[in-house]
Amino acid sequence: MELLCFFFQAEDGIRDAQESRGLGDVYKRQQYNNVYVKLSVFYLEKSGLLMGVFVDLTKQKDQEQMMEEIRGKTLEKAQQVITNQMLVAQEIASLLGETTAETKSLLSKLMKILRGENVEE
Repeated sequence: MELLCFFFQAEDGIRDAQESRGLGDVYKRQQYNNVYVKLSVFYLEKSGLLMGVFVDLTKQKDQEQMMEEIRGKTLEKAQQVITNQMLVAQEIASLLGETTAETKSLLSKLMKILRGENVEE
């Protein structure tokens, strides 16, 4: 994390009758040329200066974007796995249904033969 501080003389109109609230009087996140910074500005009463602090958030922002991409890809892959599993389950169910029907038919014919009944082809 890089830190940059600057001081400048407060102009008339910047200071007002309201007492300073200290750090965080002005707080803003900005993007400039793919550099993300957090700016905090506050008034130093004794010296009559405004002080600003820029904190470089570029690495943090890049990591957040990378994590968002990973989340998206992970969700996409999870959905693909679910879809593939459902297709396999449906295929297995179809095959089981077919073999069950064939088994029932063959066993019914075998039972008729064992009972001495006529078996139709």
